[in-house]
Amino acid sequence: MVDYDYNKKADILTVDLEDRQPEDYDRSIAIGDYTVDLDEAGSILGIEILNATRNLPYTSKELQSIENADLKQVRRSGARTVIVEIEYSSNKGAFSLGYQDSIEA
Repeated sequence: MVDYDYNKKADILTVDLEDRQPEDYDRSIAIGDYTVDLDEAGSILGIEILNATRNLPYTSKELQSIENADLKQVRRSGARTVIVEIEYSSNKGAFSLGYQDSIEA
């Protein structure tokens, strides 16, 4: 399970693992308006999206009405993809972000 928050005024969407602890954090990878937080093993702890309504195919109203979210990580050939699935106003959607973790490169 995950915790999620959309700040309408700042237009920031944050999705974090529910059991995330401050001591789990090791590093962040910033890719444009996206920031991925990782633990020491390179597993995802959370993602923050600035300018969410410009970077995602969702309106502010849809992001404010998120009812459920899930956060997944897929590893393939040295690259990783973060997948965020959301449910809002009886609809479902997903977005993803691919990145290379320089620690593993």
